[in-house]
Formats: sequence, structure tokens, C-alpha cells
Amino acid sequence: MKADEVLKEELVKNLKEWFEKVNEKMNYYIDRIEISETVEEIMHCKKYILIDYLQNTPLGASVCYFCIAKELGKIKSCKDCFYGKLHGFCYEPFSDYQLIREKLASLIDIINEKYYKGEIYEK
Repeated sequence: MKADEVLKEELVKNLKEWFEKVNEKMNYYIDRIEISETVEEIMHCKKYILIDYLQNTPLGASVCYFCIAKELGKIKSCKDCFYGKLHGFCYEPFSDYQLIREKLASLIDIINEKYYKGEIYEK
């Protein structure tokens, strides 16, 4: 399937906006790490780099080629979504999209629980 240039343009614009927001957050944490005086401060920031990055994974409608197609009237409804026809529609509980979101949420929970628990022991 050939990409629609208008949809591609909108997607690229939205991805650039997403990138700027994520980059701003990552720079904030990197700056915090740079001025950190303890390993605990560094690890706290690193943990939130991981969590924020995952929470901001570009999976939403504004960065989906097919959702943009619907928004711009290139397809009439979600039922016309080519991705949804193959992978299940985003709003369906067992679609590939929902599976990805669930796994991402699980990963965030694991990082939140396991990555850094607040203590560093010096040998």
C-alpha cells in the first residue's frame, strides 16, 4: 500500500512534537543526574527516565497513521482501519494494540517496583 503524503506529513509533524516533549523530559533528568551528588539521586533519576520514556511511547491516535486517516476523513470509521482488520481494533480488549499497552504497563510496573528501591550499599 502506498503511503498517503498528507497523512504521512501529519504523522511526521506529530512525531516531531512527541519527540520534542520526550527530549525535554529526558534532558531534565540528565541535567538532574549531572548535578547529583549521590548515587541514590542518580538512580532515582535513571529510574524515572525509564518510566517516563515508556509512559510516553508513541502509541496514541495522534501518532497512528490509521487514526490520522480517520481524523482527516480518509477512512470513515475504525471499522475501515486496515491495521484493525489484521490486528484487532484498538478498542477491542484482545487486540494486538491492547496487548502491547498491557505489556508496556506491566514493564512500567516492574521497573517501578524492581529497578531501584532507594538504597545503595557501598562495598
